[in-house]
Amino acid sequence: MKKIIVGKRVSNWNLAAAGISAFLALLFANLLAIICGRNWFWLLWIGFTIMNLVLYIPVVATSHKIWLVEGDHIAYARIPRWIDQMRYALHRGNSTEFLIRVPVHGIESIHMRWTTQLSLWSTTSYTLVMDVKRKDGSLVTIDALKQDPKNFVQAMEALKQAHVVVDDPYDLIEAVREGKDLWMYIDACRHHHMKTRHCA
Repeated sequence: MKKIIVGKRVSNWNLAAAGISAFLALLFANLLAIICGRNWFWLLWIGFTIMNLVLYIPVVATSHKIWLVEGDHIAYARIPRWIDQMRYALHRGNSTEFLIRVPVHGIESIHMRWTTQLSLWSTTSYTLVMDVKRKDGSLVTIDALKQDPKNFVQAMEALKQAHVVVDDPYDLIEAVREGKDLWMYIDACRHHHMKTRHCA
């Protein structure tokens, strides 16, 4: 059987370390600017350059999800970079769709829809709905955040049987949340160049 592993998100510690390093770099540049007098502009510019590099390397380089694909199965994901995630967070309404075809246990596919909604008071509400389509044609809708015990466990078990390795269901939720346009197909596709939404 093939295996697809969902990577981890960038940790808060990485973000904190990047922010502290950037602050220290900028502070050091300002001290040099004061000491050197008239050359302050160029030193400040160097400081900002260092700050950008310090922010870029640990944050952008580690903020991509890692999708490890083995064998004939295809996992296709477009994950926005760090700056795109900032722009994405500024929108009032965001939705992401996540389609998984799981031909096991009588389940044909799982369609996940993640929606983010910001209010005027800057509070954020989330919804994550999973439409589980059975091979007999029936459709079960699950509110994954409320975690309907029976259906949610059944859906997660289907993911497990399809060899989608998720340490914690909320890692999968975070993967959906952070993707601007994230689609994933687990199917019988045998051509690795067929990264389309209709690979069947």
